[in-house]
Amino acid sequence: MKYILLTVFLLLLSSSIHAQENIISTKMPVVDTVISIGGIGKSTHHAPSLTFNLAKKLVYAYYRKKGYCSSDKLPDMTNSEIKDGNILCVDFDTLYFTHLSGKYGQDAIVTFWITPPYSSGNCFQPHKAIITYNANGYQFTNEDFIPDSFAIDSLTIINDRVFVNANQYDCNQHKEIRRLRIQLKNSKPE
Repeated sequence: MKYILLTVFLLLLSSSIHAQENIISTKMPVVDTVISIGGIGKSTHHAPSLTFNLAKKLVYAYYRKKGYCSSDKLPDMTNSEIKDGNILCVDFDTLYFTHLSGKYGQDAIVTFWITPPYSSGNCFQPHKAIITYNANGYQFTNEDFIPDSFAIDSLTIINDRVFVNANQYDCNQHKEIRRLRIQLKNSKPE
């Protein structure tokens, strides 16, 4: 009996070590790339504070104009448009603060979900956009500047350059395809 228990223990230990070796050996290199974004001019005005609630309000207002509902005002489940699948809703998710429009502006990258109302699932990925400040106030811009299959991990600012640390995920295969460090460059300052 002792030998059986010892053998089982050694087999479990061996498989655990082998599994850890596989995890270590499958680390992916980070791909460096650049995405050109437009419509972000250098701000010469001090921006009022961009808050989570203000960003959420901007995203919801933008999509309400397009006919979407928002997660804070979902339609009644008996609505025929919901049953027919003719309506989409937006649900605000995350706010990543940065400075894309210069030292005076406070900008952010926002992520949000666009799904049918009352839906759930693990293959929906968040959309992304940029909120920036100019003389006209805060603007919602650069919608889906990063494809939906990319998930933002974090932002890094190095020497006034903004980098988005992200990964591309294949939801159907349940695996990460690649890791990226994306530098955002303004293509045409206004």
